[in-house]
Amino acid sequence: MDAKTLKALNGSIEKWKKICEGTGEDRSRGNCPLCKSFFDDIDHDGHGCKDCPVKIKTGKSGCGKTPYSKWTNHHMAAHSTCGGKVECFACFLLARAELRFLKSLLPKVKK
Repeated sequence: MDAKTLKALNGSIEKWKKICEGTGEDRSRGNCPLCKSFFDDIDHDGHGCKDCPVKIKTGKSGCGKTPYSKWTNHHMAAHSTCGGKVECFACFLLARAELRFLKSLLPKVKK
């Protein structure tokens, strides 16, 4: 993973730590360091996630097949928004799942 990607991934991890702590909020691409770094790179299916470590892991654009999809679906169904802050325990669990997923993308430290 190159330095630019690692910086963006760490920024996204920090975003989700704050969301889990109740001090941050999700504004979709508006405050996602990974999206800010990779969304403008249009890939073959017309989505801008080329070279994003999330897409590399899942094979899907737009954070498909990640806890983020469940987060946005929950917010639409329960809170009539597409994201935002932790508003209930289900939100917290979904935010924590997204945080864990992002951490799983960090390069493994060699011993």
